[in-house]
Amino acid sequence: IVGRIHGCLKRGEKTLTKTESLNNFAAGRNKKILTQINSIMTIINLDREFTPFGQGINFQSTVFPSGFEVNVRLPKITGKVLITTRIKEPNDIMRVVITAGALRNMRPMPEVSIFMPYLPYARQDRAMIEEGEVDDETEPYQEATSVKDFAQFMNLQSFKNFIVLDPHSEIGTTVLDGVMKVSNHNLVKKVLGDRIAAGDTNFRIACPDASAEKKVGKLCRGIGYTNPM
Repeated sequence: IVGRIHGCLKRGEKTLTKTESLNNFAAGRNKKILTQINSIMTIINLDREFTPFGQGINFQSTVFPSGFEVNVRLPKITGKVLITTRIKEPNDIMRVVITAGALRNMRPMPEVSIFMPYLPYARQDRAMIEEGEVDDETEPYQEATSVKDFAQFMNLQSFKNFIVLDPHSEIGTTVLDGVMKVSNHNLVKKVLGDRIAAGDTNFRIACPDASAEKKVGKLCRGIGYTNPM
């Protein structure tokens, strides 16, 4: 994955198809590629425990006494920047926004990409309540398509590339500017490849719901799985 992201960042490709084990990726075992990435981009790891491209630069990050307001202070940066983060709670989202804002304030303004493995709100890719639907037989309700709203919020940050792993839905990524999707096909093939090659029929790849059938079907074709889903 590290090598493919490195190449695609240089070429501007939209989809990453050749992947390695996520464990290998997270462990940063491809030292040569990591060195190359660090030589062409400044790495900012907003989650200090998540360092997929190495340790990155030192910066200041604080949480105010309120507990829900954050601040980030960066040293002067020029050239290309890659932010990495894992979104685990709301402050993580604002930390991304504030970091992007600090970089936009720099002159000359760096070219900024982000690696956010999990795309927040991707699971709600459609409104579950239709307009005017009566939920409890007394009041009509309406709700947002949350992944679209999150994508639009991220688009305001003007990232050059937005890298995500195995997004839950295509809907969110179609409205996310500069998206680069890393598929899970090779990872699944590493786990099941020997059984598929041997013609083993004693397992099934399951779709959690009807909307997942297209995505899972594409996975099955990609790894050579022909058993019923």
